[in-house]
Amino acid sequence: MNGSSNVDQLRSPLTPTSSRKLPFNRRSIITTITLCAVAVSVIRLVAYIYYSAKLQDQPVLTLPDQALDDLLLPAYCSAIYYLLTMAAISATYTAYTQWQQRQLELQREQTFLRSTPFSTFSTMCYRYLETSFSIPLVTARTTLRSALVVLAIALLNLLCTVYPESPSQAHTSNRTGYLSIANFALLIPLSIRSLGWLPYDKAISWHRVFAVLAFITATQHGCYHLSERLESLEPIIESSRHITGITSLSIVGLMLLTAHEIVRANQYSWFRTLHLTLFLSLTISATLHNASFLTLNFVGIAAWLGSRISRKLQAPPKVVSIHSTGRITHVTLEHSLKDMTAGQFGYLGVRGPGFTKYGWARPFSFSGIHSQMEGIASNVEEKEPGEAKTTISRLHLQQDTHQRPGFHHESSSAQVPDEQTVNSIEHGRGDEPASKADHPSNLVDLHIHSRGTFTTALLKAASQQDLESKTPNQVHMELDGPYGTPWLSTAKHYYTDFELALFVCSGVGITPWLAVMQHIATKSRSSRTRNVHVIWSIHEPDTYDVFNPRIFSLLKQSSVTFHIHVYITGHHSTLPSAFSDAITFHSGPPNIDLYMTELKEKNPDIDVGVGVCAYEMMEQTVDELVHSSRFSDENARWWIKKELFRI
Repeated sequence: MNGSSNVDQLRSPLTPTSSRKLPFNRRSIITTITLCAVAVSVIRLVAYIYYSAKLQDQPVLTLPDQALDDLLLPAYCSAIYYLLTMAAISATYTAYTQWQQRQLELQREQTFLRSTPFSTFSTMCYRYLETSFSIPLVTARTTLRSALVVLAIALLNLLCTVYPESPSQAHTSNRTGYLSIANFALLIPLSIRSLGWLPYDKAISWHRVFAVLAFITATQHGCYHLSERLESLEPIIESSRHITGITSLSIVGLMLLTAHEIVRANQYSWFRTLHLTLFLSLTISATLHNASFLTLNFVGIAAWLGSRISRKLQAPPKVVSIHSTGRITHVTLEHSLKDMTAGQFGYLGVRGPGFTKYGWARPFSFSGIHSQMEGIASNVEEKEPGEAKTTISRLHLQQDTHQRPGFHHESSSAQVPDEQTVNSIEHGRGDEPASKADHPSNLVDLHIHSRGTFTTALLKAASQQDLESKTPNQVHMELDGPYGTPWLSTAKHYYTDFELALFVCSGVGITPWLAVMQHIATKSRSSRTRNVHVIWSIHEPDTYDVFNPRIFSLLKQSSVTFHIHVYITGHHSTLPSAFSDAITFHSGPPNIDLYMTELKEKNPDIDVGVGVCAYEMMEQTVDELVHSSRFSDENARWWIKKELFRI
């Protein structure tokens, strides 16, 4: 089906065919924002020097800890004003997004999802505010909109510090101290996975932002007090409040250093254990320093503990099927999770031989969501991610006997999968007879590539387990989820809202989009999607062999037109043979710019849903193209979702 023949499904005939280029350069805007951030830091430093110089002649005896009681209320109020302002901003943003979602629901009931062109202002905001960039040693990728929000929150902290003018340096010190506690009151609830009103992948990003702000304000608080006693440190050493304050600040600094993305990515278990230990130590130390820490954070800490306890208690035993192909482990779980949507992820924990006794769960995308009686358990209705946990009491480990030793054999990629394999894929498991599937049960698939210690141990367990073993409980699994934002916008646009969908992935990055494509295929009658394009870059054909049966099952059951382009970048003699005209093999890396340009030329006036799960350079290329004037203008917009784990 041609994309240009179905333009009216997403726009009215009144939509103009010309667009105007926006006169601003994204690079200059990013540079300006960076300079503003530096300016904020300079302003805070100048404010500190100003108050230190202004009050340097005051005697030390006027600033002891016990003489600060009369300054307690104003400093405490500054923190309260800050929290109330943040609450008002959050409530306003929530109300706005809910209004957007209601408008989208009304549009879905109409013939045209979008009957009017985008305004120039809306297009400019989308192209510039949603563009992403990296900050070295700080964050891998962030959007300009997020950077502006962080800058605004930093300015709010500065405003609460210096306004109204403080009567003394001790008063300013108290303000920064209570602002640090207030930032902790915001960051602790944001670490809760089942927060409800904010998806976990979004919440954990803001958790890190407020952690940095808490450390900055706490450092200011300490600097103000230390500057009062520059001639002698003896009063500091003798005061228990100063000792606990320095200890708390040191703990927060250590938490920030050990929580850096480099540490999280390479030593995840060590990071989780150390982070939890330091947090408990900080709670004790900060409470001893000032009881207000526990007062403001009691609700957040209680909610965090309650969330962890509920995940531990909700663990019914279920059945697991595991088998490996090459370096990829395929796990199928029968779960009790609710409100799952294709495009989300879950935390998988494993205990048993080869795994640590108290190991931490890792996040993995769902590659398939099934129901034995209903076909698929996900939907695109407006639902918040639920939470559940599954403990596995028995499993079957299956060694893949069709694993290809080398490319030149061209085994599975050149053949149509057998009927038994396809039926196993469609029912979500391959090791139990159909007679056992006489009642509805939800199944979820995960495809895990072996890279680190955890995934290598999982691959080893799947490949070395004796298939004839009757011993149960050798490996226990826990599944916590679902989490993540499957939507492409705050209004909750989903891929079924677009006539054309494009997925760009590399290696096992196809896993989240397999679940989405499965959803599109099973909901083809009720969705607007008619064409799905896939750009899949892999190093060796073995990766394709793992997903070959699932792709065959997908094409078999769908009335949607698929265009799957597989690019093999490794050394090879010949290209595999495809079992369907919908699959095309290429040698070498993909030319994403050329492919997307041709797609845009064939479909110039329709909105497109784009999904990316690839290495950073490919993700950055797609993101820049989507937000450029060539693809997103007043006539049409390319929406994008990037599947990137920041564990």
